[in-house]
Amino acid sequence: MLDLSPSIASAILTAATGTDIREVFCERVSFHVTADLAEAAAERDSDPAARSVGKARAFGKRLADLF
Repeated sequence: MLDLSPSIASAILTAATGTDIREVFCERVSFHVTADLAEAAAERDSDPAARSVGKARAFGKRLADLF
């Protein structure tokens, strides 16, 4: 994450349920070049959360540790 380009990239996380990390995280995250693009994409989903890529990574790491 130290060499993320562009540094303003963002991610969208959407709520999910499942039994493995792919269902819970991988299939429910999308990455966008800017926060504005992430916010625009988030408006098209029913329950999104736009976050920085670093925060999305930290969230994914915590989920992966549970599996």
